[in-house]
Amino acid sequence: MIQIIAEIGQAHEGSLGMAHAYIDAVAKTGCTAIKFQTHIAEAESSIQEPFRVLFSKQDASRFEYWQRMEFTLEQWKGLKIHCDEVGMEFMSSPFSNAAVDLLEEVGVKRYKVGSGEVNNFVLLEKIAQTGKPVIISSGMSSFEELDKTVAFLKSRNVVFSILQCTTSYPTLPDQYGLNVINEFKERYNVPVGFSDHSVSIEACIAATTLGAEILEFHVVFDKEMFGPDVKSSLTLKETKQLVRAVTNINTALKNPIDKRDNSEFDTLKSIFEKSLAVNKNLHKGHIISFSDLDTKKPKGFGILANDYKNIIGKKLNKGLQQWDFLNYDDMKKRKICVVVTARPSYSRVKSALIAINHHPKLKLQLVIAGSALLGRYGNAIDFIEADGFRISEKVFMVLEGDNATSMAKTTGLGVMELANVFFRLKPDAVITIADRFETIATSIAASYQNIPLVHLQGGEVTGNIDEKVRHANTKLADIHFVASEDAKKRVLKMGENPAKVFNTGCPSIDLAKEIKETPTLDFDPIEKYGGVGSYIDWKEGYLVVLQHPVTTEYTSSRKDVEQTLMAIHELNLPTFWFWPNVDAGSDGTSNRIRSFRELKKPKNIHFFKNMAPNDFLRLLKNSQCLIGNSSVGIRECAYLGVPVVNIGTRQDGRHRGNNVTDVTYDKKAIVSAIKERIQNNNIVSENIYGAGNSGQKIADVLAQMELVFHKKIAY
Repeated sequence: MIQIIAEIGQAHEGSLGMAHAYIDAVAKTGCTAIKFQTHIAEAESSIQEPFRVLFSKQDASRFEYWQRMEFTLEQWKGLKIHCDEVGMEFMSSPFSNAAVDLLEEVGVKRYKVGSGEVNNFVLLEKIAQTGKPVIISSGMSSFEELDKTVAFLKSRNVVFSILQCTTSYPTLPDQYGLNVINEFKERYNVPVGFSDHSVSIEACIAATTLGAEILEFHVVFDKEMFGPDVKSSLTLKETKQLVRAVTNINTALKNPIDKRDNSEFDTLKSIFEKSLAVNKNLHKGHIISFSDLDTKKPKGFGILANDYKNIIGKKLNKGLQQWDFLNYDDMKKRKICVVVTARPSYSRVKSALIAINHHPKLKLQLVIAGSALLGRYGNAIDFIEADGFRISEKVFMVLEGDNATSMAKTTGLGVMELANVFFRLKPDAVITIADRFETIATSIAASYQNIPLVHLQGGEVTGNIDEKVRHANTKLADIHFVASEDAKKRVLKMGENPAKVFNTGCPSIDLAKEIKETPTLDFDPIEKYGGVGSYIDWKEGYLVVLQHPVTTEYTSSRKDVEQTLMAIHELNLPTFWFWPNVDAGSDGTSNRIRSFRELKKPKNIHFFKNMAPNDFLRLLKNSQCLIGNSSVGIRECAYLGVPVVNIGTRQDGRHRGNNVTDVTYDKKAIVSAIKERIQNNNIVSENIYGAGNSGQKIADVLAQMELVFHKKIAY
C-alpha cells in the first residue's frame, strides 16, 4: 500500500487548536499519516538564523518564530492520541537531539529527516540509537553526500527509505526530478518516494506511476493563509483529489493487465469484430479476389476479417449470394501430402501431421512407404494408424539387400511408385523429410510433376550418403523448414530464397516437450512391447542403445556394432537395445546382434524392434545414458538433458549439445565414456533444435505461403 503523508509543518501557526483541527480535516482526505515539525528553539537555532522567507510581521527573528511553534510534551502527546483515534499515523520531524528525546516520549513509530538535516550525522546518530525506521529527504543533497548518509545508516543497521525532493518553494515542473526515483531504486535498493513542493497534484501522480512508495506534500486550509509554506501547499480539496487518484493508480499498478490473454473480451469481440462476406453474387469455381470481399458483424459467422489475405486466389466449391458470409468450407482446402518412409521419419514429423490434420485451411494426405511398412523394421505403420491418422496410400518399394546397389534400386522403385501416387492424389504440395536415402525419390517424383516441394530439416551436416541426399532435397525443394539457425544459414548459402526458408525447429522436439513436462515412465517397456531377450531389472537404472550402419562404411557395420555389444556386455548394466534402420549395412548390424544374442545369451540386454515415439522418448528421458549413433541423441536428448555416448562418424558435423561424448568404434573407449557419463550426469537442457512448437509453425506457413514449383538461385 502506498504511504500518503500530509505535511502540516508550521501551518498551525503555533495554535494547538489549529493543529487538532488539521488532524480532523486531513483524516477525512484518506491520507495515511500526518506530519508535523518538532522545533525546540534553544536546541536548534540562534538569534543569528535568517528567515528563509520574509513572511512574518509578528516575529522579530526566526528564533522567535521557532519559539512560537513549540508545544509542550503533554500537548504533543495529545496530538499523537488524536491521530490514533482518527486512524492516522502521527509523525514529526525532529531538528535537534532534544526533539528526538521529546518524540521518543511521545511514542513516534519512525522518523522523517528533512533535507537540511541529511548531513547532520549528530542528529542521525541520535535517531539511529532509537532503532526506529527513518525516511530521509534528498532535497539539497548530491549523490556523493547521500552515499555517505546511506553508508552511515547501513553501518548502524537502520531501516530507511529515501524521498526524491527538490528544495524550491514552489517547485516548477523542470525541477521535479522524477527521473531520480528510479535512479535511487537502482543505486540504494530501498523503498523510494517523492516529497513534493509543487503546489499541484500532478507531480505526486506522476511519481506514483514511476513506482514511488511514499508521497509527502504540504497541506493548508487555504492558500491565502499566513506562513512560509503556504505557496507550496495543497488545499484539503486538492488533497482529496490526489489521494483518490493515487489510490486508483496504485491499484492499477498492482493489477497489471496481461496482454497475452484477452479471453475476458471474447464476448465483446464476438459482437464488435467482423467476419468476411462477399459483396456480389459469385458462381461455383470463382477465384476469390480482394474486390469480392467485405466484412459484416458478428465475428464467428465467417472467416476472420484479418485472414483475408489467406483466401485471395482460392476457388469456390459452391456459389454464394451477395452478402453471404465466407467460410473455409466454401473453398477448397490445400492438400498437403506427407511421405513417411521409415520409423524415425514418423517421430520427426508427427506433430506437424497433427497440426496439418487439424488446420481449417489444410487437408492432410499421408503416404506411408519404404521400411515404415515392414515388420522387420518395427511396423511403424501400426503406430501411425494407432495415433488416428488415415493413410491415403501405401508404397512398397524396399528392395532387400545389404549393399549400396539395393539402396539405389529402392530409390528408383520409389520414384516410379510415388509418381503414380502423386498423379492420383493431386496434392497442392508434397513434404519430404530430412535425409534418408529413399527420400530423394519423394523429391524427384514431386518436382518432375511441377508439384511444390517442401523439405523438412535441410541444411544440416551428417557426413555420409545422407549428406548428399539432404542437400539434393534442398535444391529440389521450394519451401524449407529448417531446425536451427546454423541449418538456415547453410540453406541460404546454397542459393535459396530467404523468403522461403523458415527456422521452425524440429517437430520431434514438440514430442520431447510433452515428455519433459510429464517425464514419469508410466509403463513397463517389456510388458507393453514384448521384445526378445532376457527379462532385465530396469527399475534401478538402465541404458538405451540405438546404433545404425553408416551407409558410406556399410562393409564394416558388423564389426562396428560388435564393439558396442562387447562394451554393453562387459558393463553388465540393464540395457534396452533397439533394431537398426534399413540402410546399406543393416543386415550386417542385425546379423551380428542376433549371433551375439544366441552365443553370449546376455542377461543384461533386452531387444526391441520399435516403440511408439512418445514411449520411446519417455524411455530415453528416464535412462542413464543413450549409446549409439542415432540423431535422437543429438536432437531430442539435448532438449531432454539425456547423456549420450555417440559412436563413430554417422553424426559428424551435426551441431551438438553438452550432453554428447563422441568416441570411436572401440570397446574400451565406449565403456569408459559410458561410465563417465553415468557419473557426471548433470546435463543442462538445450533448445538447439527448437522449443517445442514446430508442428504448428509448419502448418501455419503451409496455410498462408504462396505455393510455387519454380525457382532461381538467389545470388
